[in-house]
This record gives sequence, structure tokens and C-alpha cells, in this order.
Amino acid sequence: MEQPFTYSPLPSNGWFRLLSILPSHDETSDILCELHHHELSTCPQYEAISYTWGNEDATKRLLVNGTVFEVRPNLHAALRAFRQPLEANLVWVDAVCINQQDQAERNRQVLQMNQIYSQAQAVDVWLGTVDETSDAGVAFLTKFYTLVFHDRSYQQSPSRDTRTATMYPDSTPFHEFYAPILELLDEPGVLTAFNHAVALLSNSWWKRIWTLQESVLCPNVICWSGSKMFPFEYLLGLSHFLYHLVNNDAHKGALARRDMTLGALMLVEYLRKDMVVQGKIGLTMALYSTWNRASSDPRDKVIGLLGIIEPRDSLKPEYSWSVEKVYRVAMRAALVEDGNLNCLGLISEKKQSRNKSLASWVPDFELHSEPFRDYITSLSKVLNKWSIYKAFMSQEGSPGITTDEDDSVLILKGFCLDSVSVVGTQAPGPDFENVGETNPEHWRSSMRDTLNHWRSLLPPNNSYVTGENQAMAFWRTVLVDLNQGRLASKKGGTPKRLDKNDLQDLLHLETPEGMEGLLNTWESCLRPVYRQLRLIEQFNRRFFRTENGYMGLGPPDIQTGDAICLLLGGSVAYALRRSAPETWTYVGECYVHGIMDGEAAIKAIEDKTDFVEYRIVWSMGNLRLFHAAISAFGSISSPKNMATSRPKDIDTEHLRFEFLLRHVDDEPSIADARSLTQAIRRIIQTAVDFAVIGEVDGATRLLEILKSRGIDPFQYSDSDYPFLKPCMFFAWEATSSWPSWIPEEERTEEKLQELEKWDVTEETAEKALDMAYNGLTTTLPDFNGTLAGQVVQAEAMAQNGFFSYSASPNGPMSIRYMKIAMWWRQGIFPYPFVQLYRTAGLMIALDIYLRLGKEEKARELFIKVGYRFHAEEQVEQLACSRAAWKQILAVPERPLLDFLNIHAAKLRPAVIRACQMAENRLQGGPRRRYAGQSIEKLVHIISENTFKNCPYERLDAYRPPDDLRNRPRDVDGLLRWGCTGSGIVALEERLGVNLPDDYKEYLGITNGLDSMWDGQNLVDYLAGAQDVNWQEMDFLEGNELSLLSDREPLAVTGNMLEWPKFKKPRCICLSGDINDEDTAGHLFLIDQDLLQPAKDYFFKTYEERNDTQRRELDRLVQEAYGSMENFRNLEWGLISWTAWDFTVCPFNGIRDFLEQMAEASLRQERPWLNMFEPRFRKTANA
Repeated sequence: MEQPFTYSPLPSNGWFRLLSILPSHDETSDILCELHHHELSTCPQYEAISYTWGNEDATKRLLVNGTVFEVRPNLHAALRAFRQPLEANLVWVDAVCINQQDQAERNRQVLQMNQIYSQAQAVDVWLGTVDETSDAGVAFLTKFYTLVFHDRSYQQSPSRDTRTATMYPDSTPFHEFYAPILELLDEPGVLTAFNHAVALLSNSWWKRIWTLQESVLCPNVICWSGSKMFPFEYLLGLSHFLYHLVNNDAHKGALARRDMTLGALMLVEYLRKDMVVQGKIGLTMALYSTWNRASSDPRDKVIGLLGIIEPRDSLKPEYSWSVEKVYRVAMRAALVEDGNLNCLGLISEKKQSRNKSLASWVPDFELHSEPFRDYITSLSKVLNKWSIYKAFMSQEGSPGITTDEDDSVLILKGFCLDSVSVVGTQAPGPDFENVGETNPEHWRSSMRDTLNHWRSLLPPNNSYVTGENQAMAFWRTVLVDLNQGRLASKKGGTPKRLDKNDLQDLLHLETPEGMEGLLNTWESCLRPVYRQLRLIEQFNRRFFRTENGYMGLGPPDIQTGDAICLLLGGSVAYALRRSAPETWTYVGECYVHGIMDGEAAIKAIEDKTDFVEYRIVWSMGNLRLFHAAISAFGSISSPKNMATSRPKDIDTEHLRFEFLLRHVDDEPSIADARSLTQAIRRIIQTAVDFAVIGEVDGATRLLEILKSRGIDPFQYSDSDYPFLKPCMFFAWEATSSWPSWIPEEERTEEKLQELEKWDVTEETAEKALDMAYNGLTTTLPDFNGTLAGQVVQAEAMAQNGFFSYSASPNGPMSIRYMKIAMWWRQGIFPYPFVQLYRTAGLMIALDIYLRLGKEEKARELFIKVGYRFHAEEQVEQLACSRAAWKQILAVPERPLLDFLNIHAAKLRPAVIRACQMAENRLQGGPRRRYAGQSIEKLVHIISENTFKNCPYERLDAYRPPDDLRNRPRDVDGLLRWGCTGSGIVALEERLGVNLPDDYKEYLGITNGLDSMWDGQNLVDYLAGAQDVNWQEMDFLEGNELSLLSDREPLAVTGNMLEWPKFKKPRCICLSGDINDEDTAGHLFLIDQDLLQPAKDYFFKTYEERNDTQRRELDRLVQEAYGSMENFRNLEWGLISWTAWDFTVCPFNGIRDFLEQMAEASLRQERPWLNMFEPRFRKTANA
């Protein structure tokens, strides 16, 4: 048996290992190597290898010192290419020369990276194995470099450093300097070779964090593509050429690659120049350079820079630190080094995506790993050597930037200029509706609407606070006082302030022609090829006004009441939000017109204004909801230590949850108790999640918050989240920490046993596993006491009309399986329910094996549950096994958490997000992005967005060559040719009715929507006129006909509606044959025979309800139908029914339905999610 390779420890700091690749004439033979210790100061000449690890496992063999050493395939291919036939090749390569399992050694070796790479004889960049296109690309690169950099005296100058050899001289016009290559690109066939060369710049090597320093530290960098080698400067010269090709609008149409960012490539060259000129790189520049570079360990976004920045005691991160601490310490060091606040501009990621554990003043560098993830651009222009604004830059000495002991609180000095009083709509960003290279019209239309809305927020007077014309001030604010040309200098990217000539033209923007010209300028920045150069300042920002009349442009999360502050060392203004009496959260950079050149700061100094201390802490989100409750949980400790301490008392005055409760009885019609219900259910789900990861006290505290406000969490959980009761009861029993509000009689062993009934035998476990592995192909076993038996029993009860959600005492899984049994009975088998069979089968068997003491079998099933299923399924299924709780909460082992994909950092924000959604809905109602759009506009939106979001490999599978799904009108979409007027008349004659006008208008635009990829998208809800028929809907018989879109039980207001049930329903089916197995849902037109009883019931019930209940119903009717009068006069009902839920969901005509489809079509496909399923739509609208 082969022995694993064992490292011998390095003697001390200053030592490292070198790998000697032994020679071989046989290219296919095993790679033999020797690994030896060397001291850096006396080591022999060597080369360092720069490569990407790749995603594959380490499965390729080396023989190192006679012992098998497994490496990843990409490195194995590189070592084979570098092996020489006659001489040993001495190299340094991290995967072998560093003991990756020894954290202390990794920390020490990282600190030596600068020496290792800078003193290497060469750095060999491995771009991968060769193919036909890469060979052609390398050949073009060589020709390109020879043609462009042909001056021998320039190339052979003794002062020339290869790290600066490809800089484009500013003194030479672009077309003159690059004339030879521009002429060559006009020749036939050359463009293809050029594109192959460009493809080398999209290699994954450019996108890894460690390759940044590896390409900068050594002057001699050699690239390898298979056996072909060429100088690194060839690629840098090409990237420089591409950058200016785009800047001069001379690109050849092949550069709009979303996986290549020219700005990032150009940064490498500027970093190499800084190393030559200064011998180091500034920390802020280095942090900025990590954009578009990924790492398997997020801490490497900082640790991977230590080799190129100046060593300092204040920044020595270690792998034992948390990600949050690494980022925090790095940001503090950058602020102190710069002596200003410009690096706060690095915080440009979308707030909802950020790591919620990060301080609000710290960027989430982990998100800066993919092209075009920048959500807003910095106003302080992080990379500039000078600031374009000087709002409060320190003139003398340091601005006094400090932090507290653990760097968690940033302490700054300044003063509050004003507070926000009015906030405009958010400008669309570059990713608005997946804007593409050819059709940015949706963005343009949205931006036009945004500008008009901002303009409408101006006060009636014509003078601004500075004395200038208000319209002039408005447009200078919108433009953030910058020239809006694509780039203001041929160097690219350097912004330029508006000058006198620009100001004379500003009022032209008040005209429609002027605004369209501005939109033209901005529109070019949408396309990927131009986004390489500039992200315009307006993307995703909001216009705002302050109490004292200032105008500004701020971050997307700015709110009324936020403080606009001038902070010492800041080139711009900053929005801060008070989070506690003495602390603030950072919201973002702001342009405030009239103070950006220090006007307000100078006045404050002259007036001897007292500067105050701003302590900036964690972000609380827009709500600051449940702050005390969540923080009470503290940090989740190591998985081997179960939390047993009681959460801190909670100051209920600071809980925004109280806001939700109060709004239920508020007078305005926006009050919506259903939003409160959604928030409560999310709290319940989060409590279960916390309990499963061992935070039982925290879970209990969440439930106590509900209980203390008169809300019984178990009442809400019965039907929609039935996992709560068994989960918490088992957790409380396991920890002996029952809350006082659980009655003594509920804590008995007899009651607990009722939650886990089934036959505990190995035979039962085997049958459960058979159900898990074979799913619906197996006849459900009918044996007493098992879950499968309960499913059959539930089905029988449902058929006899006796079943209710609370009927089964045997735990929640059987309740869920009642629905499965119903679908089984009807012969409908959606994939998610097959998955439920599998998870439940595994869990039944796991529970039985644990109770029988079959540890080996139980462990095997733990692994299957942990690796096969998503976190939500893991939580729900495991929470319902009392035997599993003994493993979940076992101390100190807790083996289950080794397998579960459940993380506390992702659980805590769930409560915040849910309650924020609820409050937003209470304050403003559901979001309706496409309200008021015409039917024609809506169908085009649905078509374009659905097609863009389709996974193309699945599209190809769905449309095989022999079934091209004839769509002559819209090759890249879903639209068909519209019906003729005579065709619509013929349809009405065939149906014997006068169809609704809006449906006829729809048919005239497109005769149905073509199916996209499968039933999950449900655009085949709308079939062509030829497939529309009256149909008997027997399967709907007995279901309630709900005419409002939200019919959840309301315990708070008691406002439940028990709609009349379908009786022998006969409807016009707009989605074709109801027996079509490929259709996962249907859309029906229902006439007055079915509508009238439901309307009569509603209006009778409405009169019987109290004022609060009626206000709530007014709100629901207004959302669904526009007004109570429209609802009363409703002639046709339009209802949606899906195979995922029995809920009948009404719409106020076809336009309303299309609006909902358009909203959902913006979203990428989600596994197992019906995008038009009613519960999802409620969430999307909130």
C-alpha cells in the first residue's frame, strides 16, 4: 500500500522548499521530482510557476522523493510541459512547496511571497494545454508585437524594464501609433486570428487573486500555452491596444466579452509600472485591483496582496482570522495609509448581497470577484492620484482616522450638513432587465422616466441655495458636475469637471432633444464593450433633496431622515444613518451640489463649528428590525460547542416589529395584516433553523417575541410551517430548557411520542429506503404506523372530505405528504414531490436506524441527507426526528453538522429581510414595475426576458431539430403572429360568448405565447386561439373560488374568508387541453354563473365585518381590481391554477395577468420554483 507524502518542517523563517523536476525523454512517463529545503538568501536559481488550481480534485500522480503526491490536473499538465529531456528543472510551486495542511506554515510562507517571486529567475505563467485556436492566437500575438513595437532602440534601451515596455505613449495619436496593426486587421482572415489572441485574455488565469502578485513582482514573466512560450509583455501590449481600441471607438465588433474586463487587465500593467518606479504598490490600489479576481478562500482577497504591498505591523492577517476581521483590518490600514476617506468608494456592491456580518464601512471584497458585479461607481475615484472633489479634504496633518480596539468601529470627525427630506426613484443600473449589446431600449425608457421623476421633485421656486438657476443646479447635480463624454482623456477613465463651455450647454438638457442626447451618451456605457472603460455615476443612484434645499445624488439605499455629513478627509459628502444614540451606519457617498469644492467646510471652519465624533458600526439594513433579538444570539461558536447561555434582554422600543403590529389598525388603506403574517412565518422558519444548528435559546427567544405580543407561533405553523412544533419540542427536551409558556401537559413523554409514530423495525426502514430510491415507481406500502401508511390514510380521508391540516397528530411530514397523495391520486407528478418522497424516505430510515442503534447505517444516511439535499430540506426533515436531535445537539462531537450545509451567517438575515419586506409592503403596497404598461408592451417584455433567462442547453434539448416550434414572427422570443379580426370573431362564435375586450386585444397582438423550456415557466398558460375551448374542470370541484389574490388565515384581524366552492365547474380554458401532461398550470375564464355566488358572498361578508377588517378588504380589492366598483361590475373572472398548489389566484383581466408574468420573467430560473405560483408572486410584489 502506497504511503502518503509527509512534509518535514522548515527550519525557520527565511527558508522555503524548491521542487526539482527530474528530466525524461518520455513525455508519457511518470513525473519524478525531488523536494528540498533552501534558505532564500543562499538558494540556487529557480523559476516560479504561476497557474490556476482549477475545480477538479487532486487525482494526478507525481512521485516526490519516491512517494506518491497527488496534484490537480492543471498543475500536472504544467509540470509535464516544464519537464526537460536532459536537465532537472528547479521550480517553486505553491501546491507542492508549501504544506497546505499546516496553517502556521502557510501564514509564514505568504509573508515571503515577495521574495520568492521577485528573486525568481523567471515566472512561468501556465495558460493551459494547447489547441488549434490558442496556437493561432500566439502566432498573432508575436506578429502584433513585432509590428507595433518595432523601434529597436526603444526595445533594447538599457533603462527599459519589461514591466513598462508596452505603455502607449501619450504623445502619439492612437491611429498613428497602432497604424500597422489597424491596417492588418482589415485583411481577410486576420480578424479570426486576432479574436483567438483576444481569447487568451479571457483565460481563467487572469481571474485569480494569487496570479496578480505573481505577474507583478518578477520583471521576467514568460507565458506558456502548451509548448508555445512568449513574453508576458505581448499580452499586456495587446490589452493596452484593446483598451484604446475601445476608447477610440475603433473596435472590430469582437470585443464585447463579458468574461474579459479590459480595465482589470490594464491594472496589471500600471501595477508593474508602480513596482518599477516606487518599489511597492499602495494598499488601496492593491485592494482595488482585486476586482474581477476570485479566490477559493475569501481571505485571500487580502492575504494574496501581501507580496506587493509595503509590509506593516498593522496588517498581518492570518488564516486563523475570520473573513470579517481580515477585511476590517485591511480597510483600516488603507484609510490610515491614504490619510483620506477615498477608499470608502470601494464599497460599491449591492447591499442585499453583502455579508451581513461586515461593518458597514468595510467593502465585501468577496463579491468583487466577477466581471460587472460593480453596482455603483465611486464618486471619490479611488484610483486617482488627486481628488476631483474637495468637500472636506484635510489641508493640514492627518484627518484623525481611528478605530476602536478590535477595529469594529470606525471613528471619524466632521459635522452634519443637513438631513434628507425627499428621495427620488432609483436610476436603472447597467444590468437593468439584462440589458444586452443590441437592445438597451428598456434601460433608456426607464432612465428617461427616472429623470422626469427627479425633475418633478424640484420646489416651485427658480433659485437654488447657491443663488444659481435651479434648472442649472439640477442638471449639474444629475451629472455630478462631470463631463459626460465617454472618456475625458485619451488615457481613459480620468473624469473631468464641467467647464464654462459645458455649463453654457446645460440648459439644452431641459429640451426633449437635449435629454435624448444625454441618454445617447449614457446608453453607450451599457454595452459590455464600453463598460470595460467606465461605469457612469448615475447608475443605480437616487436623487434627493435636503431640509435646507440642497440637491444631491446618493446611493440606492438612501432614505428620508438620513444625515448628510461632511467628514474630515472626505472628498465627497457621506450619508449616515443613526443606529443607536451614539452610533451610525455608513450608507454611502453623495454628491451634494454647492459644497463639493469645500464651500460648506470652509464656512464651518470660519464659524468655528464644533466637529463631532461619528462612530460608524455594522449596517442594520433599511429596517433596523430585530436588531436586539438577532444580536442577542452573539456569534455562533465552534460547531463543537452548543450555545447554552440565555439571550440578553431585548429593548422592545427599538424593535421595528412593533411598527408592523401598530400598522394593522392604522387608518390608511395601506395597512395589510397579511404582510405581518408573512413576517411572522419567516420568524418561525428562522427559529427552526437556529434550533437545528444548536442555538436553541436563540430560537426560543424569537418565539417568545411572538408569544409576548399575543401571537401563538404554533397557530401560524399548523398548515404552512408544520415543522415548528416537533422541532422545538424535541430541541427543548434535548436541552432541558422548556419555556414557561409551554403547558406542563404538553411536555410529557406520551405527547412527544405522538410526534414520532411509526413502526420501528429494520423492515420498515428498508421499505422507506425503497420509497426514497425508487420514488413514485413504487406502490406506496400500506403498513400501520409508518409515514407511507399515513399518506394513504390521508388520501382516504381527503376523498371522504374529512381531512384538515391539523387532523394528523403524527408530525408534519405526513401533512406534507397528504398533498403528494392528492397529486398521486390525480396522476400528476411534479418533480419536487418526487424529491419529497426521497427526503422523507431517507429520514424515516435514518430515524429508525438511530433508535435501533444501527450507528453505521445511520451515519451513511446522515451523509446522504447532508450532501444530496438543500439546506431547507435538511432543516425541515431533520427537525422532525427526536432521535436525530440527540445527534444534532451532541456535545462535543455534533457529527451531523459536519455534513449539513447550514450556516448561521445566512440564517440571521432571514428575519431582517422578511420583516423589511413586510414593512415595505405596509408603507407602499406591492411593487408594480410594469403598472400601466400596454398589453403590447407587456407581451414583448415577457418574450424578451423569458428568452434571455433561458438556459440555452435546455432550450436546445426542448426544441430538437425535428421539432423547431415554428415561430416566424419572433425567432429569439415567444411571440406569434396575431389573430385576424375574422379569426377572433370565429372564436367567439365557436365559444358562443362575447370575449373580454382585453383578451381580444391580446390575441390581435400575438396568438398565444410559445412555450419556452418546460412547465416551470408556464408561459404556455396562454395557448393560441385554435386551442381555446370550454372544458369541464372536474378536478377543481370542491376547491374554493377565491376572487382575491391573498386568502391566508388572519389570526390578528380574524378576517378569514370562506369562499364558496366550485360545483361542476365549466370554464373557458385559455391554456389548451387540460389533459396535456406537459402543462403544469392553467388559466381559465369564468363567467357569471360561477362569479356571482362568490361576489355575493364577499359583499355580504364585507357588510358584516368591522371597520379594521373592511379597510383590509378594501386594500385587497384595490390591489386586485383597482376599485370596489370595478370588482362589483366584474363580468368575467380570470383565474390561474397550477400543479404546485391548490390556490386559485384571480386577476383583473388579461393585462393584469401579463403584468405579473412580466414581473416574474425578469428572474432567472430557480430550481423547483413555479414563477407564477401564487405564494411566490406575493413575495415578488412585496
